[in-house]
Amino acid sequence: MLLLLLAAGAASPPASASVLIHLTFAEMTEQSSAILLGRCIEVKSVRAVDGEIVTQNVFDAREYYKGNLGLRVTITEPGGRVGNFITEYSGVPQFTVGEEAVLFVWTSRSGRHQVIGYTQGRFRVRRDAQTGAVTLRQSASGEPMLEPPAHAHGAEVSPLVFSLTSFRSQVAVELQRAATLKRAEGSRQ
Repeated sequence: MLLLLLAAGAASPPASASVLIHLTFAEMTEQSSAILLGRCIEVKSVRAVDGEIVTQNVFDAREYYKGNLGLRVTITEPGGRVGNFITEYSGVPQFTVGEEAVLFVWTSRSGRHQVIGYTQGRFRVRRDAQTGAVTLRQSASGEPMLEPPAHAHGAEVSPLVFSLTSFRSQVAVELQRAATLKRAEGSRQ
């Protein structure tokens, strides 16, 4: 009976208690180990070595804007379903096979790749059927966001939207800005 109750408890919906720290586009660009455009080709949940349930989302990388993690990248996010056990985390992006997205990827010390800032680092790709124009829209989070004092804006933050061309340009600007700041800091030492 106790085992049945534990299994039932594992499948119950989680209480929403997450609070995300808002990341600016510049912060996501700087803190990411890679930024890529890819298509999800596989989604599977497994138990990690430590027993945690994780979901492995495999992407065919089509283009890199920063870094290079290879032609095929596994994005491992916490949560998923293994047998009758479900673990869910608020704010974690969930992918579907066939989905095309631009991802800001953070790599842990152990080598695990995750989307930075949960859903903040995922931009869904939309292609106009008539013109072929590509639009990127940041995934909105339903979770409350904390604004660090350094952001200095009090306005509500809306998901970012870019054309693919303007996105490439913005990433290049942010990478150049970060490199300039790094050189300036190095010359002061």
